[in-house]
Amino acid sequence: MNREKYNVLWLDDRYDLQSSFLKQAVDNGINLRCFSTLDEGFENLESNITFYDAILLDTTFFIDRDDENINKTSKSIKALSHAVDWINRLASRKLLPYFIFTSNPSFENDTTFIQTYGKIYHKFDDDDMRRLFADIRNRVHQDIDAVIRNKYIDVFDAFTNKYIGAAHQETIFEVLKNYENPNSLLNADLYFNPLRKILEAIFVMFNKYGVLGSNCFKGPGEPNITFCSLYLSGKELRLGGGRFAKAKEKIFPSIIQNNVWNIISYTNIASHNEVIDKRVGSDIAELRGVGVDSSYLLYVLTFEMLDVILWSKAYIDTNFIHNKQFIGKGK
Repeated sequence: MNREKYNVLWLDDRYDLQSSFLKQAVDNGINLRCFSTLDEGFENLESNITFYDAILLDTTFFIDRDDENINKTSKSIKALSHAVDWINRLASRKLLPYFIFTSNPSFENDTTFIQTYGKIYHKFDDDDMRRLFADIRNRVHQDIDAVIRNKYIDVFDAFTNKYIGAAHQETIFEVLKNYENPNSLLNADLYFNPLRKILEAIFVMFNKYGVLGSNCFKGPGEPNITFCSLYLSGKELRLGGGRFAKAKEKIFPSIIQNNVWNIISYTNIASHNEVIDKRVGSDIAELRGVGVDSSYLLYVLTFEMLDVILWSKAYIDTNFIHNKQFIGKGK
């Protein structure tokens, strides 16, 4: 089965009335994120620009909420013009193809409109909808961002609220993009600490599902990464005050345990709250000082992290997502 997926931002004030089209899009590997106003949609686009592969535009929709409240039934193509201008301004960051999808027949023979905005795809026309899906896939399947997300699709599936959330996927994405396309520029030293943040997000996920207790955390959403990694490795924790904690059973497999320790050991460059930081920072500075200014260490740690992500997702799937009641023994 072809699992390729493409992410498309859709601006349409009545997207919620087109459930059949939304379903067909999913069946054709098109993941639509829908917005009824230009401001809302493009605020999301600017924050997640590498996530999107293309943009789908109705011919008429609202510019913002005020526009929607004032012009409930009277819309113009002003918002479409603003959207295309915005897409053109974003071209220096990413070239995003856009497609016009409308039920308004008045534009079909409008030469000026077609010269300005390109081909029109008609809503509620099954043949046109199939052509639209095919054209989206054909336009974006060689785009490097889409190639990365589809090549590592199992990894990016973990960046949802069921697992570790979407906040840190940009770190993985940028490193993998540089790895796959070495001509792109990357300052590797800027990515060690963000990689560590992904590990923290994994520990927060384990806490959410009750695998890690609050005694492994400094506060809500603030894992003590040493305590978390030791606990999941089946080691005893000394909590202070004569208190100790230990999992009933080792949860991390040995390889994942080793990967986690490597990540912890070498991703503290931008942190300043653990003794190991200065030593590791000095180690890497020493490496850079003798002329080894490469991204190879970052790549090694990133690929170790990919296995940690995949194993963590599989653990949650097995013990929680696919079962109504937790069947593990890690508490």
